[in-house]
Amino acid sequence: MSLLTLFPAILSFIAVSVPDEGRDMYDAFVNKLANSFVSVSYEYETEISGVKVVGEGNLFLQGRCYRYDTDGLTVCSDSRSIWIADQAAREMVIEPVDESSLAVNPATLLVNLAGAFTVKSTKKAGDGVVIYHLLPAISFGIRECSITLSASDTQGTSSTAPFLKNASFTTDDGTAFSLVIKSVTFEEPSRSPEFFLPSGTDSDWVVTDLR
Repeated sequence: MSLLTLFPAILSFIAVSVPDEGRDMYDAFVNKLANSFVSVSYEYETEISGVKVVGEGNLFLQGRCYRYDTDGLTVCSDSRSIWIADQAAREMVIEPVDESSLAVNPATLLVNLAGAFTVKSTKKAGDGVVIYHLLPAISFGIRECSITLSASDTQGTSSTAPFLKNASFTTDDGTAFSLVIKSVTFEEPSRSPEFFLPSGTDSDWVVTDLR
């Protein structure tokens, strides 16, 4: 599985405990994620085998369901199964949702709030901006990361929910990734489960069902 599927996982880094500094902002962000239909647009950058890789993606979350698209790859889950579709190759793999899926699925951690990450430290980075340094509480391929939350969005507009500005993380093999969040919106959780199912496939696709 390509490491590119790890990028949106940053949004799912939920800690068991948070230091006093930034606790209210962190708790508000986690609560908003858990009780909304969330849309996120982001850009990412990494280096693989000495080659700089950049791209962008879109992520949708609601409860235990999610869907994201990034550079020709679509990953969907209805909370029971995961569909990983390569649009160019016209290939799809279907997996059950279980602990082995943590490293390549962005919302698995989000729907299991306890035990994913702990906050090692926090640091103020300006008025209403806090950086959270996180460590994994379980082993799943990412050894450390940081996220930055702000009381205002990219235009400096205050919001009822903290804005995820950016994030960076390092995998167990030492590969570093960085993300810049372009936009985050929270809506009432009104999407049906069908919204998160894959679409656009036909009989020409090669489907491998591992459930």
